[in-house]
Amino acid sequence: MGEWLFQSKGKQVLVLGVQCHNSSAYDAAEMETAWQVLEQMNGNTMEVPVYWDKIEPEEGRFDFSIVDDLLDQARARGKYLIFLWFATWKNGSMKYCPLWVKHDQERFHRVINQDGIALPLLSPHCAGNRNADAKAFRELMKYIGKADSEHQTVLAVQVENEPGYAARTVCDYGPDGREAAAGRVPGEVLDFIISEGAGSEFGAWKAAGGRAGGTWQEVFGSRGYDLMTAHAVASYIDYVAACGKAEYELPMYVNVWLDHQLWDQPGLGYPAGAPVTRNLVLWKSCTPHLDFIAPDVYLQPMSQVKEIYSAYARPDNPLYIPESSPAVSNALNMVKGFAEHGLQGICYFGAESYLNLQGELEEGAEPGRQNYQFLGAIAPLLIKYRGTGRIHALYQEEFALEMQLKLRNYEAVVSFDSNPAADLGRIRSRRVGWFNKKWEGKASRGRGILIECEDGTLYLAGAGIRLSLRRFHDEGVPYSPIVEERHVNYDLVWEGTLSYDCTFTRRRIRSGDETDNAIFATPDSGVIKIVLGD
Repeated sequence: MGEWLFQSKGKQVLVLGVQCHNSSAYDAAEMETAWQVLEQMNGNTMEVPVYWDKIEPEEGRFDFSIVDDLLDQARARGKYLIFLWFATWKNGSMKYCPLWVKHDQERFHRVINQDGIALPLLSPHCAGNRNADAKAFRELMKYIGKADSEHQTVLAVQVENEPGYAARTVCDYGPDGREAAAGRVPGEVLDFIISEGAGSEFGAWKAAGGRAGGTWQEVFGSRGYDLMTAHAVASYIDYVAACGKAEYELPMYVNVWLDHQLWDQPGLGYPAGAPVTRNLVLWKSCTPHLDFIAPDVYLQPMSQVKEIYSAYARPDNPLYIPESSPAVSNALNMVKGFAEHGLQGICYFGAESYLNLQGELEEGAEPGRQNYQFLGAIAPLLIKYRGTGRIHALYQEEFALEMQLKLRNYEAVVSFDSNPAADLGRIRSRRVGWFNKKWEGKASRGRGILIECEDGTLYLAGAGIRLSLRRFHDEGVPYSPIVEERHVNYDLVWEGTLSYDCTFTRRRIRSGDETDNAIFATPDSGVIKIVLGD
């Protein structure tokens, strides 16, 4: 799962964030909308671009006013920042490069396709491209260090954005690319792939004869050119990251436009050379200055999402999702990520689009808002128990009415407010407080987190779920849920809040008749502390 990376002033941070639209940081008014969304979504972090063409409009002349503005905006709201370096690559293109780079193809070489056409892409094989990007990034990191080392508002920096060639070519057919294709696979890269003993790269190596060395095509056969491009892009970005870290140490990562979508071909279905699952081992072999590689997850089926979580949650690669959606599918999937894969944070892309014309959250963003509300409440325990096996995902499978859990000391049944046999869109009133206030909300599929501590204390947070518990019993003992539920002996059922050090503060006692129909959790319940008696 890797070590915990997001920290500020010595405290670990579980990132629950949004990402503004790609060009919003040019305009303070557009950023105001994004900040409004972050607040309404119960988030704590803004992912926001810093543009090469903005900070270095003329070669060697730097303007960091955008950094100052963003730091001021975040601090005024008590939020964190993750900066996204939009430079050589943005979604497999060069749109955010300065004009002095775009207009000088003699110095700054382009990728050439098989028809001899120069594409609007900087070649990763050209040292001039790499050095210019790295120089600007070094200056950016130096400035962040001066402006933020005391406040520590910036948690991390993403180096480039969804890199690779999104241009119907697998490699650079120009002189730079041809020279690389004629070269040998670096020995340390091949050794790393062989030592991994699994993965697409290892399979390609074995299928090509398991050679001890040679050119990219000789060693990897039909995957040779794609892996050559991946090595070039990865090495380029690692060099940029190293230059930045030399000035100011922050966690750095690259995000991924995933494969296994559409036609699933490099350069067509995803950017060629990207750190997709089939290139991930190679990328890890040559990016020691990147702390992690982070997949952008817009997929919806849990089967696909679990494969992505499993691929990127490696011992040498903590799991973080920099782009996703606030839709109910992602709201369901992410609880699995936090519980089972050590997910350190997640952000929803395109924040400004979540508001309607009245400045209210669109209905489609409500599941994501609810998740941030209950995940933020239980975050200290998610950090504390990450990787221990004590965090359980509560997740309503399609058409399911309930799920069963076997805990260390108890068995549990989780029932869901959403009834797949009824109208899923109906309003459900499920909570009545001391002052007869009701919690109302769409009955979207239930999800939540249950944490089992060493002493048997349980902590629950979620949306649209009800938890029933009992101690393990002999198989021959009859069980009636109607009678049994109200005779479960709870020492306490308290609703409250957690401090950073996991100290629980009670705000409501729910140990009485409220437990007769199981222990409910809604997004505004905070954290529910449960202790069963003998």
